[in-house]
Amino acid sequence: MTSLRTVTSATRIIALPLTRPRTPNTPPFTFYHFNIVSQERATAPKTALSNLATWGSSKVANLWASFGKAEEGTWRTKVYAFGQGLFDRVEFEEFMLKSFDTSIAPLPPASTSEKHDSLKVSLIHPPSLQPELQLSRLRTLAENRIPMHRRGFWTYLAIVPFTFPLKFIPIIPNLPFFYCSWRSWHHWRALRSADYVRTLLDNNIVVSEESHELDMIYKDFAPKNPPPSSTSSEVVPPSTTDVPEHDILLTKDAVPAIASLYGMGTEERALVYRALAQATARVKKGKV
Repeated sequence: MTSLRTVTSATRIIALPLTRPRTPNTPPFTFYHFNIVSQERATAPKTALSNLATWGSSKVANLWASFGKAEEGTWRTKVYAFGQGLFDRVEFEEFMLKSFDTSIAPLPPASTSEKHDSLKVSLIHPPSLQPELQLSRLRTLAENRIPMHRRGFWTYLAIVPFTFPLKFIPIIPNLPFFYCSWRSWHHWRALRSADYVRTLLDNNIVVSEESHELDMIYKDFAPKNPPPSSTSSEVVPPSTTDVPEHDILLTKDAVPAIASLYGMGTEERALVYRALAQATARVKKGKV
C-alpha cells in the first residue's frame, strides 16, 4: 500500500463519495468533512451566549454519559440503550453539518469588507469520481438541507414548552425536554452550516481541487466482489428487484487512511464510520 503524507489546511472541504449510483442524475451518498477555520475568530474571547451553550451541552453530555455507565439492567441503562437507538437514526448528513462550527469560520464576504479573493476554500475530492459535478453536488446538499433543518429546528423548539411539566416527576430526569432541546439545537447548528456553505458557493469562494492521494485510497480500499455463494449448476436468472441502486465505494478499513491523510481526530473518524454504515444500510434497503 502506498505511503501517504499528512495534508494540513485551515480552509478546506473534503468530499468523500460513499456510493456510485447506477442510474443517471442520481446523486451519490457523500460525506463532507469541513475544516474552515479563522484563526482570528477561533482565538477571540467567547460571548456569554456561546459560553452558556457550551456549558449546557457539556452538562447534558455528562448526564447522558452517566446513564451509559450505570449498573447493567437498571432503568438508566435501558433509557441509554433506547436513546442511542434514536441517535443512530439521525442522518449522517445532519451530524456532518452540525459538526461544522461556523462561529470560528471566516465571515462570508457579504458580511465583511474583505475582498472575495482573500478567502478561498478548497473542495478536495478524488478525480476519478465525476470531478465536474462536485461543486453542484455540494450546492444541492446545502439547498436541500436548509429547509429540512429549519423545519426541524422550529418543530422541536415548539415542543419544548410542553415538556416542562414533566420536570415535576420525582427522580426521573425530564428526558423529553433534553431530547427535544438537543434535537432543536442540532438542527440549528446544521441549518447555520448549510446556509454558510451556500453563501460560500454563491460568492464563488469554493474551488474544486483534485486529490490523487485520496484517489489511491479509493483504489486500495474498494470493496471486493463477493464470490458466488451457490454451488448448484442450475442457472438462476437475476432478479432486477434485488439489484441495488448504488455501489459502495469504500470499506470501513479506509477510514484510518483518510483520517491519517487529513489529520482527522477521533470524533471526526466516528462521523465517517457513521456515514459509511448508514450509506451501506440505505443501499441494502434500496434507498436512492
